[in-house]
Amino acid sequence: EIVLVSSPPGKEDRLWLDHTPGDLVMSVANDGSIAKLSSGGNGIQWKGYDGSYRGGIILGRESAGYANGKAHNNSPDLADMENIVSDFASGFMSDADFDQVSEALIADSNATDPYNYPIIQKTMSNTGDNFVYYAYGFVNNSAETIDDFWAGMFLDYDVDGDNYTTDKGGIALGEHLVYQYHDETLPYFGVVALASENWGGRVDPTNAADITELRAKALTNISNVDASDPGEADLRCWVGTEFASTAAGDTSWVYFAFVAGDNLHDIRQTAAEAVDKARDVLGWTNFIT
Repeated sequence: EIVLVSSPPGKEDRLWLDHTPGDLVMSVANDGSIAKLSSGGNGIQWKGYDGSYRGGIILGRESAGYANGKAHNNSPDLADMENIVSDFASGFMSDADFDQVSEALIADSNATDPYNYPIIQKTMSNTGDNFVYYAYGFVNNSAETIDDFWAGMFLDYDVDGDNYTTDKGGIALGEHLVYQYHDETLPYFGVVALASENWGGRVDPTNAADITELRAKALTNISNVDASDPGEADLRCWVGTEFASTAAGDTSWVYFAFVAGDNLHDIRQTAAEAVDKARDVLGWTNFIT
């Protein structure tokens, strides 16, 4: 049995909570969804401007060659995740490091070929910071050591709303930052992989002929770094980290930070601040920007 800190009552329908640490406001859901969907969520906002459409968790094994999770493009959606246990109905928790903490147990039970590994999703923010941390705990419920499992995120930002087909993006390699923007009059939005190594990221339109191809591309995009310029397009951001080798019955963690800024310089500076806190205060990484 996996017991969460919140000792929650059990399975919930999709519910959203809004992290509000400062200029960044971000909606998180108890089923692996990020930002918003037709059924709720207030997006990812910087100083009141929402530059997001939707996003979600992506997970997969290199040896299997495919990813499950929550993502979409011109093929059918990946809609694999479901809530197993959470207590979003009671709102945020807090701890010694953060005044807004959520957690949920989720799984890819709705996938055609599920991995069936329980995933602990934890989100954290603190007043005065301009970033929100995301952590995924991989619970190895198999009888073997797993050493090729990845988790990360898919984000469809749509920074300029109706003009989403001319968004731009890139990767700041020094901060492991995958970001998207439209022009210098609007904010930049992005995600930082807090790992010192074994991370992946890409910004591209991610065209796929069918859901099988989308699953393969999703795994490639979170497990390899491709910093090529995607040009102007209806872009998707992908970022991921490989879990450490995880023995049967053990749990391993990967960490990310959602950031935003008025321009590229500002978002890179905030990304570096998120990395510094994760390393020096929280002890999650040895990554130095």
